[in-house]
Amino acid sequence: MTKTNILLMKLKQLLAFPVLLSAVCCLDVSATPVTVQLNALSTSMKFVSNESGKEVEIGTPSEENGAFEFECTPGLYTIHLFDA
Repeated sequence: MTKTNILLMKLKQLLAFPVLLSAVCCLDVSATPVTVQLNALSTSMKFVSNESGKEVEIGTPSEENGAFEFECTPGLYTIHLFDA
């Protein structure tokens, strides 16, 4: 093998990792459906991402069953419940 061939093989190995890493980083993290049914004592809530500290938009409760139905990315969240 020539030095050029060895250099090309090493270059191909080095380029494979960033391409793979960028492909993984670009994968779409699908939203997960979440349903939260509150009881008579807890009439409203706040859903906060533990990672970002930002509140998730949950919309209004369903007229059909009174449950909050929304989507969020997988992760850890804190639910703050409030009474009437």
